[in-house]
Amino acid sequence: MRTTRTLVFLVAALLVAGCAAESARYSVGVEVSNAPPPPRVVWVSRPSYELEFRGVYVVNADAYNADCDIFRYSGSWYAYTGGFWYRSSSYQGPYVAVAVERVPRVIFDVPAQHWKKGHPLGGPPGQMKKQRRGRMDD
Repeated sequence: MRTTRTLVFLVAALLVAGCAAESARYSVGVEVSNAPPPPRVVWVSRPSYELEFRGVYVVNADAYNADCDIFRYSGSWYAYTGGFWYRSSSYQGPYVAVAVERVPRVIFDVPAQHWKKGHPLGGPPGQMKKQRRGRMDD
């Protein structure tokens, strides 16, 4: 009886471990295969911030030469250009393409006037709703 319980426990443990390993293998890393190479960011000076908005730091565009918007949030750096997102652990790079689902939602809440290349949604979702309502009332 005791051997049967031990055997059942071992089989169950192996199944759980196998399922966890299988799940981890498929859920790690989101690949963005059609993204162009990351922007080449040339820093003119150390990064300075134009705005802090709910923990998102909007990097002052005068601090770098690159055709993108750069944000710092929770220790990571995010660059947006041409409809693609890139992330790095350092402002100096390297930047790696990431799926939009991996970009913190709060970055999209940064007001449109603080985006160098234009907000990807035209502006923060709540503000866009207010603008549409305003146009309908005219």
